[in-house]
Amino acid sequence: MQSSPIKAQWPILGTVGDALYHTRQYRAATIAFLTTAAALSATAAVDGLLPLWLAAIHPHFRSPHRAVLVQGFLGVLLPFAVSAGFHTSPST
Repeated sequence: MQSSPIKAQWPILGTVGDALYHTRQYRAATIAFLTTAAALSATAAVDGLLPLWLAAIHPHFRSPHRAVLVQGFLGVLLPFAVSAGFHTSPST
């Protein structure tokens, strides 16, 4: 496989381009996980398995906004809490 002439002249573009490509993939996966988990939490709240206030639907966006906030908070907090329990850094 041949490299492109641009990569041959400026090799950093390949590295930065690869990083941006993978960042975009991770961002898409994170958004998909967040929306799915929030919808699942809201459904569980409607069924009585979680507090009912999680099932509140935003009047304009028609999404379970409280469940999205809780899932986002847990998505940020849990990696740090787990890594603190194992005495490691969440970035490694």
